[in-house]
Amino acid sequence: FGEGVPRLPFVRGEAWHPHHASVDAALVAQAPRVHAWTVNDRAAIIQMKTLGVHAIITDYPDRVRDVLHA
Repeated sequence: FGEGVPRLPFVRGEAWHPHHASVDAALVAQAPRVHAWTVNDRAAIIQMKTLGVHAIITDYPDRVRDVLHA
């Protein structure tokens, strides 16, 4: 997954869907939209919110909703 990040400027697509562990500020800045998966624990949800990802893919939508609206 990590080797795909340098190629982002050359890929025509609307969104990048990386595993949440590989998301950082540089990736969010490069990609047109970042949809992180599978974000299930509270700390990771908070981290994705802080980084400004555009979507969070999860097995626990209620947990994500609670964190995002806290």
